[in-house]
Order: sequence, then C-alpha cells, then structure tokens
Amino acid sequence: MEVVLLLVSILLLFGQYDCALPIVYLADSCNSTVQASNGGFIEPDKRLLYNSNLDCSTVLTADPGNRFLLRFYRFNLEEPVNGVCVDHLTIYDGLDRLSPLSAALCGRTKVADIVSSNNSINFGFMTDGDGSTNGFEIFYSVFTDAPCTVDQFACNNSRCIDAALKCDSYNMCGDNSDETDCDVVVIEDTGLSAAAIAGIVAGSLCLVLLIMAVIRAIIHRYQSNQLLKQLLDEMSKQPTTNEYSDKDFWGDKKPIEE
Repeated sequence: MEVVLLLVSILLLFGQYDCALPIVYLADSCNSTVQASNGGFIEPDKRLLYNSNLDCSTVLTADPGNRFLLRFYRFNLEEPVNGVCVDHLTIYDGLDRLSPLSAALCGRTKVADIVSSNNSINFGFMTDGDGSTNGFEIFYSVFTDAPCTVDQFACNNSRCIDAALKCDSYNMCGDNSDETDCDVVVIEDTGLSAAAIAGIVAGSLCLVLLIMAVIRAIIHRYQSNQLLKQLLDEMSKQPTTNEYSDKDFWGDKKPIEE
C-alpha cells in the first residue's frame, strides 16, 4: 500500500509536465498528408525497430503563412553499404520531392536544424529488406516570421510561435528564447526538461521499490511456507497414543477399591 501511494504521489507531482506532444509515425502515414499541430515529433514507426521494404512519402502541412523548424533529437539508421545508403531519410521542401532540404540521411549522425520555406514539408523514408535500427526522433515546431500578432510569442530570432507554447519545456523557437525566464529548464541533448528527467528518475526509483516489495513478499511467503512445513513435520513425529500403561501410571499396586 505504501508503494502504491508513493507511485500516485509521483504521478501527481510530475503529471503537470507531461506535454503529450503528438507523434507522426511515417509507417502509419505512408503516402499521405498529415495536418501539423503547433509542435510535435516525427518517428519512423511505433515499434522499437522500423519495418523493412518501405517507400513512404509523408507530407506534413500547416496553415498558409506558416513554416517548419525541424530539430533532430536522435538519428540512427542502418549504416551505408559500400558508401551507399540502404535505409535513408530525405527531407523535401513543399508537397513533392523536387526541392530537397537535406541529402539522403543514413547511419548514425548528428543532423543540423532544418527550416522550410513554406507551409509543407515532405519526408521521404526508404528501407531495404535487410536490417533495421531504432530509427530517429525529429521534433518539429510551426512558426511564422515577424511581425508577431498578439496571440503569438516573439522569439529573439524574429520567429513567432503560438503564445501557449512559451515555457512548455520544448525549444519551439530554435534559439531557446521561448524557454528563458521559466521554471522549467530544457535539456538540449535529450530534448527533455529537467522536471521530465526528474520524473523519469522518480519513476525508475518507484519501479525499483515495487520490485523490492514483490521480492520481499515472495521471500516472506516462502519463509512462512517453510515454517508451516517444519511445524507439520514436528507434529507428525509426535505420538498419537498415550505412552503410559495402567501399570506405569498406577505402579505395581492396584488402586484401592472402596
């Protein structure tokens, strides 16, 4: 019960930092157009390892006048074979594959931020039939160029984002100006806020406590079963009949009859 209460307390404490940004999975949105939110993530698949033999073209689009900022938190595709990418991601500006914003990206690499010139961006993801890795995680944010409206936050780099996105623990502007003077600190290398990392640590600690509690319960039950078995063994060794005969009890003399 104490462990359950601890888990509930941790969830209540850190639940306020769960931004729950939407995730677009390229395998699920293959050859289709997805309406973008103000910010979210792009990943190859819901599974740990992406599928083979994919040839997907997924378009992410926003309202006219908006542009996209892409920031790569993780990128790990299959290594090139003879210098040629066998699994690769190529990002294009616009609805089609005519204006590439990147080369064919593959292997394990650090990719610089990418900015679109219009309100649509195309993700071309291709894989072969042999081998896969844990893929990539790309964060995107939607912005307009200055001047900003009253409903927008003015970034220091002359970009404008939705005012509700300020201090949400994600670097929506690209220069982190939307996360300054906030209680939540963004950890750039991981894409997680300090509070989110603390929540993960606390959750891991709670999991350890749960495992310890289960192990303790198993040990206690085992010891109880062993004690019960020992008691039953001792009882089985005890005599079930009276060891004393009349002679032993009364001696050689017979009791005096009245």
